[in-house]
Amino acid sequence: MRKLKTMKMQKRKTTLVNRRTKLKMKKARIWRLMFLKSKP
Repeated sequence: MRKLKTMKMQKRKTTLVNRRTKLKMKKARIWRLMFLKSKP
């Protein structure tokens, strides 16, 4: 029972991290696009 609970927690943690990384990637892409546009 306890093992299952820890597994669930681990899964939740990984999903949170994945979400964060995805957001970072999105931001990075937007920044890159802006930078390229600002360049002549």
